[in-house]
Amino acid sequence: MTRVSIDVSEADALLHGRVRPFPAENVSLWDAAGRILREPVKADAAYPPFDRVCMDGFALRHSSIVEGRTDFAVKGFVPAGGQPIPLNDAAGCLEIMTGAALPSGCDCIVPVEETIREGETVSLKPGISVRPGQHVHPIGRDYLAGDILLEAGVRMLGPQLAVAAAVGCGSLTVSSRPRIHLILTGDELVAVDQKPKDVQIRMTHPFALRGMLQPWADLRFVHVRDRADEIQAAVETGLAESDILLMTGGVSAGRHDLVPETLAALGAKILFHKVKQRPGKPIWVGESKKGKPIFAFPGNPVAATVCARRFLLPWLWRCLEMDEPIPLRLPLTDAMKSHDTLTLFAPMTRRAAPGGGWELHPVPVRGSGDFAGLSGSHGFAEIQAGGQRIQAGEMLPYYDWGFA
Repeated sequence: MTRVSIDVSEADALLHGRVRPFPAENVSLWDAAGRILREPVKADAAYPPFDRVCMDGFALRHSSIVEGRTDFAVKGFVPAGGQPIPLNDAAGCLEIMTGAALPSGCDCIVPVEETIREGETVSLKPGISVRPGQHVHPIGRDYLAGDILLEAGVRMLGPQLAVAAAVGCGSLTVSSRPRIHLILTGDELVAVDQKPKDVQIRMTHPFALRGMLQPWADLRFVHVRDRADEIQAAVETGLAESDILLMTGGVSAGRHDLVPETLAALGAKILFHKVKQRPGKPIWVGESKKGKPIFAFPGNPVAATVCARRFLLPWLWRCLEMDEPIPLRLPLTDAMKSHDTLTLFAPMTRRAAPGGGWELHPVPVRGSGDFAGLSGSHGFAEIQAGGQRIQAGEMLPYYDWGFA
């Protein structure tokens, strides 16, 4: 059923009900960077796979120190990756490097800087403390064979890729990258490399939206004039060649706002049209006859960017089966007034708070076309309707532009 002029929370609920996971695919570990893992990664063996030395120094028996010995004869050298030499002499020690396997007959490491070496004799410096197992990373301390190291839903960033490499995962099953087809409508728009006429402006949406969506999807765009036939042809092509159709402009109630009626003529179903928010009230969300998702945002740059971050991106994360980050709640530095009937998405800078943590400072933006003002913000806070005064220090939900 069509929902018109709904609350932000209702829009969230409706979008949650339209989450459809994108297909999984198998890619090489190298190409898995930034992707969302769809199957757990398990350890193929214990790690460390041996008692691993953590300091350059000398391997010896702790019992020899307990018995009062402070001088040791150097019986050999063990590099990282070298076969360990057994230590059979309680009066001896082995020079050893970080990363080497602890030789049998040894149970601790004395760092180089805590010793004095003269020829092939090593003496412990006075006053040092040595304990059994010192500077040794025991076998299996980090994990055992069969342990789940990465759960499905995590994003494969540096630490996660390192774990997968350590257990021999040369390929991974991850969410496929959806194809997003962006249609910009508007007679006033010209390409970035063109000089606008007096009544024209350069198009900014593709670049703002690419900056936000690039980590998660492949975005391409076309520009069409405010003509029903051009819009319809672009929509038909976009639906045929993409996983998600995204549009900007033409969704309000003016003479040239042709997107809703064009989508209706093509059999699209409305999920909702118009949300009680500022900016971005005319947002249109629905799906094609074949169930392909369609998002249509207002043409104003600030409104389109806010709508993409607040609605499209969280929905996309769920479709990728990602562990979705919960919006931060941060304190406000300056008092503000909420709108009587609309949820406000107020641009903010995120600053270091005097006592630690972060705080939000409002950024003045001169309307939903002020993309230059928006560039001075780090994200936006969500302020519920009600006409009440929001005091400094109040905690507000915060959405950062830069989450990737």
